[in-house]
Amino acid sequence: MTIVGISRDSAEESKDFAAKIGIKFPLLADPEMVAATAYGVAGEEVAIPAVFVVRQEKSIAWSYVGERTSDRPASQMVLEAVEAVLAEDR
Repeated sequence: MTIVGISRDSAEESKDFAAKIGIKFPLLADPEMVAATAYGVAGEEVAIPAVFVVRQEKSIAWSYVGERTSDRPASQMVLEAVEAVLAEDR
């Protein structure tokens, strides 16, 4: 399993933010919102906060798309979703 984050910020801003809050996984930069557009979460100026659990064959196994920039899933909700997907795939 691989965990990555994707941010609309530049690579330098993403690196600084990840260091500031102690993120232990890669935080990728998507300043042109290519990934956000592909996943249907590109807003006018910012990407809509979203979490996608993507299987190795690239199908979306679970998703959470916020309704506003402050709407993000609880960490426990994401962990439970990942655990459920991993159990299904065994």
